[in-house]
Amino acid sequence: MIANYDPNYMAASLDEAYLNMTKYIQEHDITPEEAVSQLRAEIFDKTKITTSAGLGASTYLPTYPLPSFHCFQIF
Repeated sequence: MIANYDPNYMAASLDEAYLNMTKYIQEHDITPEEAVSQLRAEIFDKTKITTSAGLGASTYLPTYPLPSFHCFQIF
């Protein structure tokens, strides 16, 4: 399901991935926050696992953490 948001995502570990969601956000005319919330909801609906996310200008700078998340870093 993560590949729907970025087919070139980078898995950093078993429970961490880096995504460039720019194209997805533009194609769906949504904000980064909406895209992250949508992905988190989809992950939870399909797996019943909560996730964490951070937004940043690059994969090395997650500067905008969203509240009450757990596993994935989304960029």
